[in-house]
Amino acid sequence: MAKIENAEGDDFGVLYIKPNAEIKLFSDEEGTTPCNILHIVTCKNYWIIQDARGKIIKLEISANKQDYTSENILVSNSGAFTDLAVPD
Repeated sequence: MAKIENAEGDDFGVLYIKPNAEIKLFSDEEGTTPCNILHIVTCKNYWIIQDARGKIIKLEISANKQDYTSENILVSNSGAFTDLAVPD
């Protein structure tokens, strides 16, 4: 977090941060279409992710940040949701 808080952008206000881990999430069951993430809500032990293609995903990441489980909370065939609210 310190890297983000102390980062300095270039003359155009652009900031580049190197990721230390990545997780690939897909919108389809075949695993060919990557998620188009619109919004992420971070909770204590999991994240709620809003996909532009009409999915709400719950993502639990292990302490080593290598293992994860994902669960489709809501799937819609009518496109993106317009809002997402999660209690603390």
